[in-house]
Amino acid sequence: MGVGNVAKRDAVNPEPELAGAGSKILLVDDQPFFNKLHSDMLLPRGYHVLVATSGREGIELAQLHHPDLVLLDVEMPEIDGFEVCRVLKENKQTAQIPIVMLTATRDPKLNERAFRSGAAATVQKSIKVERILNIVQVVLQEKPKKTDSLIGL
Repeated sequence: MGVGNVAKRDAVNPEPELAGAGSKILLVDDQPFFNKLHSDMLLPRGYHVLVATSGREGIELAQLHHPDLVLLDVEMPEIDGFEVCRVLKENKQTAQIPIVMLTATRDPKLNERAFRSGAAATVQKSIKVERILNIVQVVLQEKPKKTDSLIGL
């Protein structure tokens, strides 16, 4: 099954292994290689995974599915990661979703811009999946939990 088919489905492994497992993670990257790499890293560890191949699709899926975390590429055509992050943070329905921005560069100005856009963290895009898994776990553990008073019970 190709990465394009993953974009429209929500998959889970029944045996979670990591903190935050069972959480819904939205991957937003225009490069199929990285979508597949990150999906292959997250699915066996019990995460639900949604994949968007453009910034516009990422915004739509975030608004529709309300993921627990977004892994967002910085450099994409049409709508870049900074704009996607800004749009999601300005929408009250998606503003609380933590966003981890993925970048291919080590430019400190890029990190600063990511945080100004509303990102919870940035990580250099790499094939070392352990790095990204560690960030995913930390951000999911720090995410505020819904309480009865917040959901009106």
